Parts: sequence; C-alpha cells; structure tokens
Amino acid sequence: MDHKGPFFDGTELSAVDIAFFPFAFRIDQLLGQYRSFKVPANNVVWQRYHDWYKAVLEHRTFAVTATDREDYANRLLEHYLPYSLADVQKDL
Repeated sequence: MDHKGPFFDGTELSAVDIAFFPFAFRIDQLLGQYRSFKVPANNVVWQRYHDWYKAVLEHRTFAVTATDREDYANRLLEHYLPYSLADVQKDL
C-alpha cells in the first residue's frame, strides 16, 4: 500500500482497491459472525488496513454502486451458514 494512502495507489481509488474490497468485506462480515474473528488493530500495519477499509467503504463510488449493506451482509451470512456448520453444499 502506498504510504500516503488511504488507498493502495495513494490518494485515489484504483482497480486494486475495487478488486480487493469485496474479499475484505466478506472477511469482516463472515469471520466476525462465524468465528468471532476481528482484524487486528494493535499495530501500524493493521491500522493502515482499517484506514483503507473505511476509506473504500465511505468512498462515493462504492456508496452509489453497492447493494444495501445490511441486506447484503444478511444474504452472505445465510449463504455461508452451511459452510460454517461444516455441512458443505453438495453439487448435483
């Protein structure tokens, strides 16, 4: 990440931010719910991650193109529930 931040490429949102953010969002939503996991915040490296996450989450481009966050989070939790119970969905 660029040291100027808050985004990977510095002060402007880039393709890297756009590509990586959905995975970061899922980590935040799913692992927090199913494994009581929180991304650490106890040092400079993780603080940088949190600053990036917040900046993308609040960026106008994300705000106007994202689905309703609460609804999306609930759908994610519902979809991954079988995995969290070790009852993986079977393909037919």
